[in-house]
Amino acid sequence: MDNNINCRGHEQRKIICQEYILRPLTFTVLLSNQQKYSCASHSMLKDRYYTFEYESRLNANDKGTFFVGESSGRDFINILKSYGNVYEPPLFNPLKIINKNINKINSNTVDTTNTDIFKMTELNKEVYIAINLLCMIWDTIPFGNIQSILEFCATAKVNTQDWSIKSINNLIGKDYYNRTLYQMIKELDYSNKIKQYDFKLITKIIDKNGWKNNIK
Repeated sequence: MDNNINCRGHEQRKIICQEYILRPLTFTVLLSNQQKYSCASHSMLKDRYYTFEYESRLNANDKGTFFVGESSGRDFINILKSYGNVYEPPLFNPLKIINKNINKINSNTVDTTNTDIFKMTELNKEVYIAINLLCMIWDTIPFGNIQSILEFCATAKVNTQDWSIKSINNLIGKDYYNRTLYQMIKELDYSNKIKQYDFKLITKIIDKNGWKNNIK
């Protein structure tokens, strides 16, 4: 599988699910300065999109990630359900408005669609938001134990443990420009359109353990 993969159409997506192990990673909105190519529409995405990780069932070296829009991503998840349990990432939308077209950002409509995120515990919600913000700002995907933390926070009914807070805090500390997460958010384009976030529970755990605070 490569950037030329064709995942247009339900039947083609079924074939891909048969040939590859797929793992949904994120479901988020696209910022105006970012570009993601959809293997379903064969064009650049403009709004909400899913990120999937894939690995060939026959060739472990054939692996990577791809992006699709909301409807195609939902179709992939429904197909994957026939293979067993599948992680369904909640929508992450850091903007104060509905993002039907990120380039038309003057809309005043209030976003009421990302209700799944409110099912999390307060600490897990802070962690989930922090990871998604970091990946969005760095224009990267969650990986390794960071993805595992993300999935735990989205699905567990108990709080994540201190070690996961340390992992995220340390990851933020690797920013190329030595910025805190708050500084990164402030430097985003149209930052006045970003929701206000307060990572008070994460900060409390960082301070309790005496770690350097890379959040703010």
